[in-house]
Amino acid sequence: KRGEPYSPTLLGNERERLRKKYGEKGYLDARVRSIRKPNVETDQIDLRFEFTENNKFSVNSIQVRGNEKTKTIAIIRELALAPGETFDLIRMETSEARLRNTRFFEKVTLDDEPITSQDPELANSRRNLVVNVEEGRTGHVSFGVGFSTLEKAMMFAEFRQGNFDLMRWRSPHRLQGDGQKFRLRLKLGARSNEAVLALEEPWFLNRRVAAGFELFRQKSDYYSSYYDELRAGFELYFRKRLFELVEGRLFYRLEDVVIDDLSPSPPRPSFIREEDLSISKVGFSPTRDTRDSILFPSEGGIVTLRKEFAGGPFGGDADYGRFELQGARFFQTFDAMEQVVTVSGRTGTLGRFDGKDSDVPFFEKFFLGGPYNLRGWDYREAGPQIASEPEGGNSYSYLSAEYTFRVADPLRFAFFYDGGFLRTGDFKFFPGDGLQGWHDNWGLGLRIMVMGMPLRLDLGFPVSDPSGTGGSPQFHFSGGTRF
Repeated sequence: KRGEPYSPTLLGNERERLRKKYGEKGYLDARVRSIRKPNVETDQIDLRFEFTENNKFSVNSIQVRGNEKTKTIAIIRELALAPGETFDLIRMETSEARLRNTRFFEKVTLDDEPITSQDPELANSRRNLVVNVEEGRTGHVSFGVGFSTLEKAMMFAEFRQGNFDLMRWRSPHRLQGDGQKFRLRLKLGARSNEAVLALEEPWFLNRRVAAGFELFRQKSDYYSSYYDELRAGFELYFRKRLFELVEGRLFYRLEDVVIDDLSPSPPRPSFIREEDLSISKVGFSPTRDTRDSILFPSEGGIVTLRKEFAGGPFGGDADYGRFELQGARFFQTFDAMEQVVTVSGRTGTLGRFDGKDSDVPFFEKFFLGGPYNLRGWDYREAGPQIASEPEGGNSYSYLSAEYTFRVADPLRFAFFYDGGFLRTGDFKFFPGDGLQGWHDNWGLGLRIMVMGMPLRLDLGFPVSDPSGTGGSPQFHFSGGTRF
């Protein structure tokens, strides 16, 4: 703008931005030229932009090349462009990002291609969309032993296929190629056991709606020293892209929750007792995701809202509602060492429909502390307690800022700050007093990619100490992404 310092780099970026604006309207061959006229007497530069629009194009056909095991239809349905539509360069970039995020391919490139036609008008108004892919490995079989600060020692076996095809038994690429998601996981640990079977069909009844189910059985004793928790049940869900970058998920979940093996050691808090409850709930969750990568994003963001209703007309032994909102934004600060700043936050509340907070099952409440939120605190120990036992809360808020940079493949270093609070009442979105007040910490950590999964090592140092007991540093070792 007028009066701003002149920068050749910013001028180049501006030309590219203007060219994409034309490309968004189908002007694929548009050219943007900037003419600079310096005035040495006033130390100013006049800028003049000249535009050559050329022809406007629409999509003639889609050509997919390089796919050997993935069905062409499984690629085409991920595209944001279709034959007959305006050839939008922005939507072409969106399509390329969608195909990359399927993780079916090692390489994906999209481009336009002139068509061969004896009709000059047709050749000057249409172009083919060419999709070039290089197949990658989509199946993973894992066997091994592991260790985390929560679950201690464990053995596991897992089979995952991200490009599954349940009906493809006889082709050379057996059970692959239709984009279905299949997962079977078995885990046996010192403090937990787990069995999960899941399948998702991305195009249910040949419609742009994904349908899936999950069967699960999970037993854990690391939630508390007073009891063990067993959850078993299933979940059915449907997913659909509501509009350009927003996806909605509708689900029904039925699970049986058993609280048993109570510790005889007194004093056990009164809210902990043997339970065998059936939880039946439905929920809806819209998500807007613009991240450039799922595992280690450097740009974009993600926002998710989750609303659940348990009991009432859906049956079960518990009646309550839950609301959660969470989001994260990623900023690449410098290209050198792939430096990224992440800002994330969450807030949520739950309660019975009649306003009786105490009647919500304690194992369904929110907790803070541990490797996935307040990393300067032990697991679940940032918040209200009874006899040194975390009782959970009906409302919480949490925020985090993290700065990471690549040291060497596959190693990244991290600095972080976490802060948040947990309150016993519903719709309490400001810190309270004492243990319901603000908890925060700072820390440093490592991110290591092992067998396609990021491992996280974090050392958190408490800043605040609402309990007054003198917080000590906490080390957390965990796997997977954190959001």
